Amino acid sequence: MMLITGATGQPGHTTIQTLLGKIQPNELIALVRDIRKATDLIGMGVQIRQGDYNEIGSLVAAFQEVDDRYHQSRTGTRRPAGAASHCLPLYPRPGYPAAGPG
Repeated sequence: MMLITGATGQPGHTTIQTLLGKIQPNELIALVRDIRKATDLIGMGVQIRQGDYNEIGSLVAAFQEVDDRYHQSRTGTRRPAGAASHCLPLYPRPGYPAAGPG
């Protein structure tokens, strides 16, 4: 299972759409703060998990049974120096596609 954070934002949503051309929707998990904003993702067959960076317990639960994760962040969000402002692939597992074009 691959989890995409920030899934209701533009970069996260674009990442999910790209990945849906490469893997089945039941292999994707969208991490969202507000489930009400994820109705289109639910319609695509993507699993939704609610989580908030300020509530560590919600993240622990959301990341259960996750093999790969892509972190989406907004411009201006605190992140390590030199980190990309959009997609950070973390520990990709062989067999899963990259989120980028190709």
